[in-house]
Amino acid sequence: RKSNPYGYNIRSFDPEGNELHIEVKTTTKGKENPFEITFREMNQWETDRYFMIVRIFDLKVLPDEIMYDYYMLSQMEKEQIKAEPLVYRINIL
Repeated sequence: RKSNPYGYNIRSFDPEGNELHIEVKTTTKGKENPFEITFREMNQWETDRYFMIVRIFDLKVLPDEIMYDYYMLSQMEKEQIKAEPLVYRINIL
């Protein structure tokens, strides 16, 4: 798997032409299921006003269709979430 150096998955533009940096997080579970983001993604969210997370949930892949629901979280909505650091890298000195 090749690493993404940008901290987001998709570069797009809104209808007014403003650049958007979109990180997509997907699950087959429900809306309330917690999800993980990397340190790089969290840093991007905290420093990039064009960054947003699109959370795709209730994903169902059927033979003839793909069904899902989603919501979006922008930098302004960061106050509505609780982020917990879960992983630390240990280097031997």
